[in-house]
Amino acid sequence: MEQYISLFTRNIIESLILPSFIAVFNYMLSKIVWRIYKDRINDYLDKLKKSDEVKTRLKKVEMRWIKGFKFILERPFYIFLVILILFCFVTFSTYPPNVIGKSSNSAKKLALDSKMMFEIDRHEYNDEPEGTVIYQSPHPSKILLINSLLQVVISKGKPEIPDLIGMNEEDAERVADRLKLSLDAERIHSNDPKGTIISQSPKAKKGKKISIYTEIKVTVSKGKPKVPDLIGKNKAEAETLLKERKLIPVIKEEISDKQEGTVIKQSIEPNATVNIDTQVVIVISRPQPLEIASPSHQGLVSWRPTVEVQYDSIRNNEYAWIIVLPHGTNAWHPQLSELDIVIDSSGSTWKTIYIGEDGSADIGRQFDIAVALTDGTAHQVFKSYMSNAIANQEYPGIADLPNNTAIIHKITVTRQ
Repeated sequence: MEQYISLFTRNIIESLILPSFIAVFNYMLSKIVWRIYKDRINDYLDKLKKSDEVKTRLKKVEMRWIKGFKFILERPFYIFLVILILFCFVTFSTYPPNVIGKSSNSAKKLALDSKMMFEIDRHEYNDEPEGTVIYQSPHPSKILLINSLLQVVISKGKPEIPDLIGMNEEDAERVADRLKLSLDAERIHSNDPKGTIISQSPKAKKGKKISIYTEIKVTVSKGKPKVPDLIGKNKAEAETLLKERKLIPVIKEEISDKQEGTVIKQSIEPNATVNIDTQVVIVISRPQPLEIASPSHQGLVSWRPTVEVQYDSIRNNEYAWIIVLPHGTNAWHPQLSELDIVIDSSGSTWKTIYIGEDGSADIGRQFDIAVALTDGTAHQVFKSYMSNAIANQEYPGIADLPNNTAIIHKITVTRQ
C-alpha cells in the first residue's frame, strides 16, 4: 500500500511540473509582448476607426483580429489557465498497456510505466502457460487518468484430472466447476449409496493435465435396485426390466392356462431392495406341450397298444418319451425310443408300446401311461437304459426318474 501511495504522489508531481512550467513561461511571454506592442496596437486601432475604409468588410475582419489579439495580451492569466488545463489533460491521461499473454512481472512493469496501479484480481485455470495474463480490465483502447487501476487475471495453467470416484455428485460438480471442467453423468444401479461416483473417464493420474472445458464422463450410482413387478409381463420385457437394474434373470417355464410367454411367478417379491447381480427366477407360462389323445383314461388296452400323443411347441433340446408304470411297482419303463416330434410346431405322433408281459399274467392289471419331457442329459439316461435292457433282454425299469424329467400328462388303463 505504501508503495502505491508513493507512486501515486510521484505521478501527480511529474504530471504537474511540465504543464506548470509551460503555463508560467507563456504568462511571462504574454506580459513582455504586451509591453512592447501595446502602444503600436492602440495607435493602429485608432487609425482604423478613423479610416473611411473601416466600413468595408476587410477592415471589419482586421479590427476583430487585432481586438482579439489585444484582449489576449491584456489578460495573460487566462492564457496561463488554458495552457495549464490543456497540458494537464494530456499529462494526466494514459492508455492502459496491452498485457494479455505477458507474465505477471512484465505486466506490472508495463502498468507502472503507463502511470497505472497494478493488481492481480485472481488466478484461474486456463490452457495458457501458468503465470501469464489471460484477462485485463480496463481494455487497452480506453483513455484513463493516471493512477487508475489495471486489474489482471493470471493463468494457473491446465488443470490436473481430478479423482472423483467415491465423491457424491454435488461435490464432484463443485470440483469440476473450480477446475473449469464439465461432467457427463450416466446413472446405473449399484451397491454404492445413491449419488456416489463409481467410475470416471478419463481416469485420474497424478501429473496428467487436460484442457479446460474437457468433459469427464462419470457413472453415478442410483443405489441398490428394487425388484420390479414382473407378473403379466412378457419374457422380453421382464428380462429388460431386470437387466436395467443390474439383476440377473433366470428363466424357467411352467405349464399354465395363462397367456403363453407371460410371467406367472417371480422368486423375489416386487419392490424388495436387493444387491446388484442378484438372480431373479421368473417362471414363464407355456401351453400344454404333450397330451395323450388315445387310448382314453380308464380305458382297456391290449398287450401292444398304439398311443397317439398330441404335441405343441416342443423346444430345441427337449425330448418326449412315453413311460409306463405297472401298478404295485415303483419302476417306470421307457418305451424303446423318444417320440418323433417336429420342433417348435404342433401335431400328433403315434407309437406302439408294451403293457406288461405277453400272456395272461397281466390281464386285468392297471398301468399308468405317461408322456415325459426331458433335457439332453435325462434323454441320454433313457437311451442308455434302453440299450442295456435290449442287450440283456432284461427290463427292470427306472425307480428314480433322472433330473430334469417332467411328467406332462398321465392316464390309467387296464390290460385286457
